[in-house]
Amino acid sequence: MPADERAETGRSAVGPAPVSGAPDASPESAATTATAATAASGLTGVTSGSFGQALVAGLRAAGEREVLVRGTRRLTGEQVYAAAQALAARLADEGVTSGDTVACLYGPHPESPVSRVAAYLLDCRYVYLLSRMRPDAVETVVRTFRPSVLMVDPSRRRQAAALRSAGLAPHCLRLDPGLSTARPTGWAAAASARRPHGAPDRIASVVFSSGTTGPPKPIAYSNRSELAQFATAQAVYGTSRWRFLVPPGPFVPTLMAQWAMATGGTAVLPEQDDAASWVALIRRERVRQCAVGLPPDLFAFADHLAATGGGLGDLEVLVYGGASIAPARMAPIARRLSGVLRQIYGTTEAALIATLGPPEHRREELLGSVGRPAPGTEVKVCDADGAPLPPGRVGHLWVRSAQNMDGYVDARTGALVMPDPPLALAEADVSAQADTGAPPDAAPRPRPGWLPTGDAASLDRDGHLFLAGRLSDRLPSGAYPQPIENSLCEHPAVAEAAVHALSDGTTAVVVVPRPGHAIDLDALRAHLDASHPPETQPRHLRLADALPRTPTGKLDRREVAERFAVPASSE
Repeated sequence: MPADERAETGRSAVGPAPVSGAPDASPESAATTATAATAASGLTGVTSGSFGQALVAGLRAAGEREVLVRGTRRLTGEQVYAAAQALAARLADEGVTSGDTVACLYGPHPESPVSRVAAYLLDCRYVYLLSRMRPDAVETVVRTFRPSVLMVDPSRRRQAAALRSAGLAPHCLRLDPGLSTARPTGWAAAASARRPHGAPDRIASVVFSSGTTGPPKPIAYSNRSELAQFATAQAVYGTSRWRFLVPPGPFVPTLMAQWAMATGGTAVLPEQDDAASWVALIRRERVRQCAVGLPPDLFAFADHLAATGGGLGDLEVLVYGGASIAPARMAPIARRLSGVLRQIYGTTEAALIATLGPPEHRREELLGSVGRPAPGTEVKVCDADGAPLPPGRVGHLWVRSAQNMDGYVDARTGALVMPDPPLALAEADVSAQADTGAPPDAAPRPRPGWLPTGDAASLDRDGHLFLAGRLSDRLPSGAYPQPIENSLCEHPAVAEAAVHALSDGTTAVVVVPRPGHAIDLDALRAHLDASHPPETQPRHLRLADALPRTPTGKLDRREVAERFAVPASSE
C-alpha cells in the first residue's frame, strides 16, 4: 500500500470539478472503472453480467476450501454451492421461476448467504429483510411485495410464525442446517454447470434504508449495480482471496460475506458479539479483514486491546463506519491501530462513497474526515440550486457512480423512481458529456446520474470529504451539529455530545460527562470560542448518562430532540 493516498481531480463545465478517485492509488489508477477492477480480480466471466455470476465463480474456484465459517461449522465452496442448488430446487418445487420475487428473513447463520446464492441460480429478485428492521416494517414489506416464497433463517422462526398467523406469509421455507450437507439431485444435478443469467439491467435485489430519517424506503439494485459494488470493494480491500470477519445484521457486512466468497475466500461469521470474542476469533481464524462495525463497537474493540495487550495476528484491515466519530475520541485509537484502520462512508442508496485509509489515520487533521471518494466514484458539494461550491464551503453532497441504486420502488406501481438533480447540476452534466469529442451520431454510453445523499458536507483542497450532518439537522443559526459536537468532545470533561434545536429557535447540547468530571455551560462555551462564533454555540445544557441510539446504533437525533426538549440550564 503506498505511503500516501491521492485523488484525481479535473475540470467541470460549471464550478469546481467533481472529486473522484481511488484511495491508496496514483492519479493514473484513480480512474479505474468498476469493470476494470472486476477484471483484475482474476475471476473469469464476471466483467459484465451479474455479481451472482462472480459469486458462483468464487464458490466453484474455492472447491474444497472453506468459504463460510461459524463456530464449529466450516462449509467449503463445494458444500455451499451444492446447498444453494438444493435450495433452488426446493424453490422451483414451490413454483418459483426466473423473474419472481423471493424474500428472506436474513440472519447470522450460513443458511442466509446460501439463500442468496440460490436466488441467483434462479434469477429471482431477492428482498432482504434484515434483523434491524422493525416488525411492523417487515409486515408492510411482505404485504406490499408479496414474495412467492419467504425464506427464514433459523434465528427468525418466531417472526415468521407471527407473519403466517397474520396471513402474510403463506409460503414459508425454513432454512435448515441440513442444507449444508445437501448433494445435487434431480433438477439441482442438471444445474451443476449452470450459472446465473444476470441480465445487467434486471433488478437483482431490494434492500431498505435504515429509517433514521423516516419510514424505511425500498431500494432496488440491478445486476449491473451489484457488480460495480463488488468491483469497488475489491479495489478498496484487495483482489486476492479475502478472509473477512463480518458482524451479522447490517446490510454492508451482509454483502461483505458474499463478496468474500466471490473472491474465492472465506467469510467468518461470529457467534458472540463482544470485543474479547472477536479478538480471539481474529487470532484463531487468522482473519485478514474485519468489519468491526459502528464507532461504539470500535471503541470497545480498542479498549479491550489496550487493557489486555497482544497483537492482532494476520489482520490487515479493520473497517469501521456507519456513524459520525469525534476526532478527539478517535485520536488515541488511531495512534495504536493506524496501520490497519479503514473508515468507510456510504449510504444504502449510493453504496460506498468514500474511505479513509491507514496512512490518513496517521494525520490527526484528517480524523474528522471520511476520506476521499471510492474508486470510480464522483462527488460534488453544491448549493441549493446545484451549483458546485469551492473547497471549505458546506453544502449538499451529491454522488455519482456505477454503484448507485437503480431507484426507489414505488409501492403502488412497482416502478422505479429516482430523485431529479437540481438544474445547475444537470446542465453541467450535459455540458460535460457534450465535450467528450464523440461523433454527434454516436450512441451515448449509459452513465449513472447524480444522486443526492441528504448529507451536508465540505471538501478540502486535496479532495478529503468532511461531513457536517444531515441537511435536515441544520440549526437555526445556519450551523450544523456535527462540527460543534466534535469540538465539544475535545473538552476533557466531555465523553459524548449531541447538539439540537429547541422550539424557541435556540440550541441546546446534551452531554455525557466523563467519569469524575463536572460540566457547566460557561466552560463549554468558552471552549468553543476558538472555533465557533457565539451565535452558533448552544445556549442550554442537559446532562445524560447515555445518548439515545437507533436500532442500527446511530445517534437518534429525533429522540434527543423529543427527550431533551425542555432546557435544564441556560446562559
